[in-house]
Formats: sequence, structure tokens, C-alpha cells
Amino acid sequence: MTQPTTGDYVTHNEFDVAMARIDGRFDALEARLDGRFQAFEARMDGRLQTFEARMDALEARMEALFERATVTGIRWTVAMSFGLYALMFGLILFVISRELPHG
Repeated sequence: MTQPTTGDYVTHNEFDVAMARIDGRFDALEARLDGRFQAFEARMDGRLQTFEARMDALEARMEALFERATVTGIRWTVAMSFGLYALMFGLILFVISRELPHG
């Protein structure tokens, strides 16, 4: 920073020079930070797009798996109900045939 030339007092011109140097440093710092933030933002946008694409693919796979599981569950339910009906029908016929006289 500029040192005052006359004792402890700073002239208006010296103050303006010091402020101009500080403003220049802050402008350079701001430009560097803006560049870094833009690079970070671009990198994060790329990662978010990749993540969204992966999530869309995962969602499609999960939807297909859920649909397949639902169809499989329905098939098992129908098959079990047919099996139980056949077993009940067989048991009823067995009981009726045991109770009727064989004459």
C-alpha cells in the first residue's frame, strides 16, 4: 500500500491511489472467483445431467420390475385358487362318497 509522505496524514490523491489499487485487486479476485464458479457450475451441471439420466434409467427398470412382479403375483394367486378349489372339490367328493351307502 502507498505510504503517506507528510507525517500521519494521507492526502486525497494518496487515498485515491490506494483505493484504486484495492479496487483493482478486488476486481482481479472477483474475475478469478467468477471463472472458478462458472467452471464449477458447468461441472455440476454435467454431473446432474448424468445423475438424472441414471435415475431415469433406474426408474424405467424399477417400473418394469414392478409390473413383472405384479403379473407374477396375480398368476400365483390364480394358480393357488384353482389348486385350492380342486382340493376342496376332491375332499367334498371324497366325504360324500364315504357317507353315501354303497348299495
